[in-house]
Amino acid sequence: MLPVNPDLVIVIEGRNEVFPQLFNGYRDDYSHYRIPQFDFRWSNYWPKRLFRISHAYMLASTKRGGRFGYDGFADNPVYAAVVYDNRPTDQEMARNAEDPRRWEGYRNHLARDVALARQAGAEILLATMPFNEIRFGSSVFMRPSPEARAVLKGVVARNNDVVREVARDSGVVVVESEALAGTAGLLHDDCHFSPAGERAFAQLAATAMEPWLQAWLKRAKASAHSRHQRPSRPRVPSPCPRSQAITPPAPHPAAPLEPQARQRLGRLEILG
Repeated sequence: MLPVNPDLVIVIEGRNEVFPQLFNGYRDDYSHYRIPQFDFRWSNYWPKRLFRISHAYMLASTKRGGRFGYDGFADNPVYAAVVYDNRPTDQEMARNAEDPRRWEGYRNHLARDVALARQAGAEILLATMPFNEIRFGSSVFMRPSPEARAVLKGVVARNNDVVREVARDSGVVVVESEALAGTAGLLHDDCHFSPAGERAFAQLAATAMEPWLQAWLKRAKASAHSRHQRPSRPRVPSPCPRSQAITPPAPHPAAPLEPQARQRLGRLEILG
């Protein structure tokens, strides 16, 4: 996102931060949770080779999530790269949730996001995450027990506290969207916004952004005023707008040729 030079970046916590904190074999770069640089060219290798030969096989095998040797889950853009061998049991999940390295890693990631945004000249807002554990559903933790749901809820609440702490330490504004989980109709499931939820979040973000916008407008006006007060300097002419055509100067009328010059020109034309 930063290469497109945004003025403002909003970062909201998500489940993709919670799951790595609960998986076994924790690493700060989350490689214990997701295969680094996962390449879909190697998933379902032989079925995809057969796809090139037979479109009928491709259509038949990709129905209903995969048949005839094709595994549709292995090509899922979200879940295919997850390292399921590290998926914890309920007991391991509760133990991992108490490991301080895991939320300190999240704190470091957030602080790095703030630093990178400001390095690029962009302001940044941090947002807390709404979460309804009763409606939780994911292919990462399928059919979680009530104990697992309680652990998930506790990790989300702790991560929201980390968001507030990083924002306080960095002088960043917080969008308090955690409370949206308590309003019916604002979430599709446990955490993803419905259209009404998106509008509610946008309103919260706009309110949080208002002091930043006022400060930005004040700086812009002061900058424009200071430029207006400076003594004028020679400026390089800017390119002519498209709406204005550049007309080349009319050539000066040629002086009439003397008789001798006209005679020489005539001979050159004949020789040519």
